[in-house]
Amino acid sequence: MNFSCKRILPEARSWWLLLAVWLAAACTGAPVAPDAQPYIDAGQQALRDGDWRTALEAFNAALQIEPVRHEALTGRGWANLNLQSYEAAHADFDAALKLDATEASAWAGRGRSRLNLGDNAAAIDDLTQALQRSPLRAGSYFDRGLAYYRLRQYEAAIQDFTRGIRSDARSVRGYYDRGLAYLKTQQYDQALSDFNQAIVISPTYAAVYVQRANTYDAQGDYLQAQADFDRALALRSDDSATYIARGYTFYHSQQYEKAAQDFDQAIRLNTTDANAYYGRALAYIHQQQPDRALPDLDRALQLDPQRPAPYRERGRIYYARHDFTHGIETLTDDDGELRTLACPGGRKLLKRFVEQPQRRLQQGVGVGAGGLEYPRPAQQVNHAPGRHRSAGMRGQRLGLVGDLQQPPDQVLVHHQLGALAGGELEVAIDLAAPDPPGDPFAHGRFRAPQLLRQLE
Repeated sequence: MNFSCKRILPEARSWWLLLAVWLAAACTGAPVAPDAQPYIDAGQQALRDGDWRTALEAFNAALQIEPVRHEALTGRGWANLNLQSYEAAHADFDAALKLDATEASAWAGRGRSRLNLGDNAAAIDDLTQALQRSPLRAGSYFDRGLAYYRLRQYEAAIQDFTRGIRSDARSVRGYYDRGLAYLKTQQYDQALSDFNQAIVISPTYAAVYVQRANTYDAQGDYLQAQADFDRALALRSDDSATYIARGYTFYHSQQYEKAAQDFDQAIRLNTTDANAYYGRALAYIHQQQPDRALPDLDRALQLDPQRPAPYRERGRIYYARHDFTHGIETLTDDDGELRTLACPGGRKLLKRFVEQPQRRLQQGVGVGAGGLEYPRPAQQVNHAPGRHRSAGMRGQRLGLVGDLQQPPDQVLVHHQLGALAGGELEVAIDLAAPDPPGDPFAHGRFRAPQLLRQLE
């Protein structure tokens, strides 16, 4: 959510007022002491006009005359805040509060500066101080509501947005932000009401159409959602996030080709958004194009390696191909821990990887790297396989234990998970023992007890 004030063209009066102050100071014949007040007045007028740079110049001039004038520090803080110089704004408000801790405007400004700097808890403290001194400041309610929203304290956010709306019933920001909080708490009717009101006040605000579309999507009303996304794109055609959001609506309504097209456009506009690559991968998967999906899943994980869902989808592709080696590697990290504990279905999918080779072993078929199947040898297990390597693979890549027949260009990683899958617990435990000195394959071993504990 963007709560920064929109910069507008400066009113001529603020610039001329500042110029008049300068001329008066330069042309006076009598040697009088310089006065900061005219510059402060000019700066405050420039703030009212939305002319942030003129305001900054005026307050700078005032502070050259009186370096500890708290009104000038507060005013310059607001100018810096609207110019998005958040560190400078914070410093100005901090200095002003040291001179006069009763000024609500300085508390409100420092609270907003901290909000922009990501310190939400400190912002709440400052904004509470501001509201204690000026209970009708709508902007401070909106700012504090946003801080609560970012901390996922949605009910507190809704209360503050409501208080702010009572003070400013024409605030697009208030209805928009409260609508987002209602959407987060699945109060869809209230969210739609707020977004509708925001559109009445500002019919060209594209972001409101996007969030109303997201609300319709959450309700399963995909036609209404698509119509709102279309309206948003008509107002702002270069917004990649809107294409991503509409792409997911197409995906939810099973229009996979249209979904892929929207994700394509989003990627053309922004090549660093993991959501676009993941969404396009989902569309490809449902169009039975897993080979096109895998590179997108890889890219999504490059951009956002902490997101569990792409690991799960990549694991599902490998499972469908009976590629148990790569599938288990996808679902476990370098320490053999489940990578997808926070992802619904991750643990279940890994168990399926373990169980499927076991069924195939019972059928007399061995499963090698890449999902290739080879006849199971008469000799059950060879504890010292003649050839295997892990070049280009992580040391803990998992495969079937056994001296299987395989073509020279295929590499089968012999690991104890295959023994686990085949029910050969003694072999698995044996492979988990300390590696003998000089074992060239030591880096390729996997610790059985660790995985056993996870799959219990």
